Amino acid sequence: MSPQAAFRLVADDVAEAPPLEARAAAMSAQFGACDAGEILRYAIKDAFPGRIALVSSFGAESAALLHLVASVDPATPVIFLDTGEHFAQTLVYLRRLAR
Repeated sequence: MSPQAAFRLVADDVAEAPPLEARAAAMSAQFGACDAGEILRYAIKDAFPGRIALVSSFGAESAALLHLVASVDPATPVIFLDTGEHFAQTLVYLRRLAR
């Protein structure tokens, strides 16, 4: 199985999806030596163009992933669910990052 086929996590027909172990082995062979940016670039640009969004709590630790995704494709949607329970500082941080 090709690494590209292994990366297809959603199959049109679940019965036709390769076994999880086979997908994991193929992905490990392709991406084992890659850094996070290379993996994100492949996922966003090649495997799932226009079909990826980032979900973020906008906590301090989210900044690294937000930066990586934005460096690959700044148009990648970022989803934030305002639960009404966030600290005021988080909402200020969210607005600052959104600029």
